Amino acid sequence: MTAYGDDKIYNNLLDLYSKTEIPDEKRAVMTALGQFKDAKLLKKVLDFSLTSKVRTQDLVIVISSVASNPHARSVLLPWFKENWKKIFGYQKSGHLFIQLLEAVISSCANRNMKEELRKFFVAHPVKYTMTLERSFERVERNINWLERNRDVLEKYFG
Repeated sequence: MTAYGDDKIYNNLLDLYSKTEIPDEKRAVMTALGQFKDAKLLKKVLDFSLTSKVRTQDLVIVISSVASNPHARSVLLPWFKENWKKIFGYQKSGHLFIQLLEAVISSCANRNMKEELRKFFVAHPVKYTMTLERSFERVERNINWLERNRDVLEKYFG
C-alpha cells in the first residue's frame, strides 16, 4: 500500500512508470504516487509531476491524487506557491489549467487554508475567475458540512 510506502516503493513506482507503455498503467502509477503519507515523498512526487517525464495532460492526475490525500495538506499548498511560475505557464492550455486550479483549491480542508489560497489568487490573478469562485464555493460547502458533522465524524472515524 502506497500510504505506508518509503523511498524504495517510491523508486519502484517510478521504475514501473518509466517502463510501462500502457497509458492506463501509467495513470494508475501516477494516482498511487499521490497517496504516500510521508511529506518528503509527497514533495518528491509533486516535483516529479513537473518534469518532462510526465506528459502535460497527465499533470492533473498527479496533482489531483495528491490533492485528495489528507496527508498532503501541509505539502501541496506551499509547493503550489513555490512552483506557481511554472504552473501559471499552463494557463494558456485552458482546460488543463482549470483542472489544476480546481484540484488545488479542493484540497482546502479548513477556512484558514481557503483564505490563504484566496489571498494568493488576489496577489496572483488568473483569467479564470469563475472557476476560482465555483471552486471556492464548493470548498465552503464542504467545510460547512464538516463543521456541522464534526461530532458524528469524530465518533466513527476518530
